[in-house]
Amino acid sequence: MNAIPKQLITPYLKPLEPLPTYVTSEGRLTPPIRCLLCDIYGTLLISASGDVGQSSRRTQPIHQMTRLLERYAIPMTAGQLIEKLHGAIKEAHHKARGMGIEYPEVRIEKIWESLLPGKSSEEIIGLAVEFEMLFNPIWPMPHLSELLSACRERNILLGIISNAQFFTLHLLKLLTGSPVTRLGFKKELTFLSYRHGIAKPAEGLFRMAADRLKKLGIAPEQAVYMGNDERKDIAPAKRNAFQTILFAGDARSLRIDHETHSIEPLDPDLVVTDLLQVIPYLDSRL
Repeated sequence: MNAIPKQLITPYLKPLEPLPTYVTSEGRLTPPIRCLLCDIYGTLLISASGDVGQSSRRTQPIHQMTRLLERYAIPMTAGQLIEKLHGAIKEAHHKARGMGIEYPEVRIEKIWESLLPGKSSEEIIGLAVEFEMLFNPIWPMPHLSELLSACRERNILLGIISNAQFFTLHLLKLLTGSPVTRLGFKKELTFLSYRHGIAKPAEGLFRMAADRLKKLGIAPEQAVYMGNDERKDIAPAKRNAFQTILFAGDARSLRIDHETHSIEPLDPDLVVTDLLQVIPYLDSRL
């Protein structure tokens, strides 16, 4: 995958503030905590739509989209292209489910290639990134740098389990000013949905993380997973014996699944409304 030009992204970057959820912080973690695994969208990053690729949840900026299509010389209306995009994703999901993948993930650049076969790889990358930034503006969650610094200072391993696309880590790097490895995230503990063709709430990414941690001598209960969605984050993490943090810091992305909650216990070990609230629980000692 070619590098994403910085100038392609910066015009879309504007500060966002989290919206209050009126949720109460509660619970606790059980030491030792040797690893913090994180979701990205809605947890580490404010996400206007709450997740990657969720353009249908937000009012569609048709005027800006029309200008985007003109720049890329695409002979469709914004409505036509959005309909084709959603249809192609739905078809890819249906095909994958037919192969036994309950929660499939697409590689969005491949979807764009199928819709616009005459475009170069540079154009496909540009269009995919600009489309996502247009429909899903992002910004670092308050106190992200303080949380990551605390983990590094306390020798807490950092990892990622997230629904994501090829551009996600590039965006995180641009927004923080540092590559994810310099932020403290271990490459061997980074599990992104597009790379494996499966998306949360599938347990596959969590099982991979648990297996990798065991090879590092870390038991699942010595790791904690933090995410903003009970069904996609808390449930599969608990099933794989991780401790859990529900991040309830932004009303855009907080997902409390009341229907599932009535079927199985999804209560997280800890609920926080600010990333700073995690730091006191980062104790690697027994």
